[in-house]
Amino acid sequence: MSVLLMLMLSGISVGKEIYYLQDKVLDESFNFTCSTQTQLNHVNVYKTNKQNTSILMHVYCKHPACQGPVDSFIGEPYRNRLSFTGSLKELCITLIQLTEEDSGVYWCRYSGIDKTLNAIQIKSNETTVLLVKRPVHCSATENTNLTIGLFTIIKAVVIILMYLIMLIIHVIPRSRLLAVTNQHRAK
Repeated sequence: MSVLLMLMLSGISVGKEIYYLQDKVLDESFNFTCSTQTQLNHVNVYKTNKQNTSILMHVYCKHPACQGPVDSFIGEPYRNRLSFTGSLKELCITLIQLTEEDSGVYWCRYSGIDKTLNAIQIKSNETTVLLVKRPVHCSATENTNLTIGLFTIIKAVVIILMYLIMLIIHVIPRSRLLAVTNQHRAK
C-alpha cells in the first residue's frame, strides 16, 4: 500500500479508476463521494486498511423501482460518526471525529438487478485514501532554539548595518579629507 500511496496524488486517474488522497488531522471530518452511471438498488461503502476490509455502511432503496427515499444500515463503530446525503447515483458520505484508526482506503460497490434480471455489481470508479495523523506541535525547546536562531540573525544584521553606517559617516569622509590633505602637501 505504501508504494500505491507514493504514486497517488489528489485526483490522479489510473485507467478508469480515480484516486483521491485526503490528509486529515484527528477530530476533523472527511467527505467522499460514491457515484455511478447506472441507477442501482444498493450500495455498500467499504474501508480497507492493513488489518482487513470491512463494510461501513449499506444504503438501499425502500422501493423496488428505486423511486423515492433511501435507507441505510451503518456498522456499529461508525453509527454515530457516519452520515450520507444525496441519491444512490450520487452519494456524498461524511465521517466525523476522525481517529488514527480511520486511516485507510474507502470505496463503494453498487449492486442491483438489471432489466434481464441478472444480478450485477459495479465498483465505483472513485477511491479515496485517507491519512489521519496527530497534529504537530512544536515543543518549548524547539521554540527556544528558533528564537535564539532568529535573535542571532537579527543581531548579525544590526552589526552589519552599524558597520555600514560607520563606514558612510566616518571612514569615507575622513579618507576623502586625508586624500585632499595629501594633495595639498604634495604641491
